[in-house]
Amino acid sequence: MVSMPNIDINSPVLESFMLEVPSYYDSCWSSIKISASCLRKFIYVGGISEEFVLSNPSSVLHASINISFVKERTSNDHLPEVGIRASKLLKQLQGAEYMELKGYAVKVLSHAKDYVINLPMFGKLIYLELMNKITSFEIMLDLLHKSPILNSLVLRGEPSFAKELLVYILALTSVPLCLTSFGNKRLGGEV
Repeated sequence: MVSMPNIDINSPVLESFMLEVPSYYDSCWSSIKISASCLRKFIYVGGISEEFVLSNPSSVLHASINISFVKERTSNDHLPEVGIRASKLLKQLQGAEYMELKGYAVKVLSHAKDYVINLPMFGKLIYLELMNKITSFEIMLDLLHKSPILNSLVLRGEPSFAKELLVYILALTSVPLCLTSFGNKRLGGEV
């Protein structure tokens, strides 16, 4: 892996930022700092081996995190580190209204449970889409407990996933607030 200097982006008018690092490529930056007071959309695709620092994270309304990696090149010892970085990034996006967690995002978060438990409330989050490698209902429910006004939950995964999730939720003694009332809310499960 070639070490490169950190990335520091300072653009007051930047509204949308997308970074895609191919899964076969080891990241070469240790940190990426984005100073953009107008940033509304943040999209990341890659192995998240770098630290993100958003100088004005409350401006981000739409966030998409797609964690991808080649299984053979990612040891189980590396997963907690990736999970910690993913949870730190997620913490900065607490003001988002629309969020997508794709690829291995939920899986790597399950390797950093202590960090996920300490995530702040996502008080503005109204739409959450979870896709693909959802291996931990516990982590997903922690996110739902932290999303009190969520009105759209879209699940994309294996065909049996939605059924397993509903069985799991029905067995809970503490159901997330966003799932207790379906009057004006939509629980969308697309499998």
